[in-house]
Amino acid sequence: MQKYIIDDDDGQSIFIYIPNFFNYSTYSKIRKYLDNTNDWKEGFSYNNTKIKRKQKWFHINNEYFCKKWKSRQPRWESHDYNILLLNIQKIVEDKVKEIIPEGKNIKIPNYNSILINYYENGNQIIPPHKDSKESFGFCPTVSLVSIGTNRKLLVERTLKNILKRDKTKKYMNKMFNLEDNSLFIMAGNSQKYWCHSILKDDTQNSRYSLSIREYL
Repeated sequence: MQKYIIDDDDGQSIFIYIPNFFNYSTYSKIRKYLDNTNDWKEGFSYNNTKIKRKQKWFHINNEYFCKKWKSRQPRWESHDYNILLLNIQKIVEDKVKEIIPEGKNIKIPNYNSILINYYENGNQIIPPHKDSKESFGFCPTVSLVSIGTNRKLLVERTLKNILKRDKTKKYMNKMFNLEDNSLFIMAGNSQKYWCHSILKDDTQNSRYSLSIREYL
């Protein structure tokens, strides 16, 4: 287990990385389910640029990804949970509650949503961003399951609640290598003072990420 914890004036920023997370049986079921999924959704970003990666959004009550967004896209419409996804969510939530420290701005989650991203190769990325505060709050506890080829995730220090990088604290930026069957947790001020991104890579192999969150 790898921990990166930063003390802020108003709490802590917490990043935790756990390799080899699921047992073989559970991992095999997840991999089979993902490899046999054929109804991935595609779409466009806010500036009308086509999103290269594919995705599926799940909410326990079939809520749209963000109720406050005026324009709607099919890729953000919810799909129904199945038993496997409920089991994944429960295993992850139990682990998070076991290891996450109590403290100011630390959200003990009751997970109810999963966003699955499918990267077909290393050219498909996620640019620097913060998770939607309208849907998940200012200090969510986010869990990211990685299945497939290794990809690098960069967390960068920003100014409070905006995407602009804090150049005076660039030394705090940190890279994580997200391996197959790993769990990455972001908690506390991790969305308030940080952004994160999946970097471009020369791999031709695919990766799935399951981002598990509490939708408010």
